[in-house]
Amino acid sequence: MFSEKKKKEYSRMLNLSVDEFDNFAYRMIKHLTKKEVITKNQFIQGFFIMEDILKKKAEEKRIYNFGNIKSILIKKYADKIIAWRDQGLGSQRIEKSLWENHRVKISRSTIQKFINQNKNLDHG
Repeated sequence: MFSEKKKKEYSRMLNLSVDEFDNFAYRMIKHLTKKEVITKNQFIQGFFIMEDILKKKAEEKRIYNFGNIKSILIKKYADKIIAWRDQGLGSQRIEKSLWENHRVKISRSTIQKFINQNKNLDHG
């Protein structure tokens, strides 16, 4: 149905292996043909729609205010820090949780500064 080049391209777009893509394509065509006749182009358009949705999702990813915080670790664990803040944990407990769960040391003052800069963001 698809050339090897196209299989590689579409599997890359979907973040799948070529075998996983083959399985997905087979199951999707099998499922869709039960309901209506579908052309190869309609099938391919579904992938471009999916890619567009994934791009928009990545663009809508949470945007944090890092201000003058230079810590790479704060940027890496920003989602976890805000999630723990939303659960009611303070900077001291977040510091301990980062160490216990990820073996990462970030000072309480840096965590508190990041939390204060992102107080008005609702990520929950």
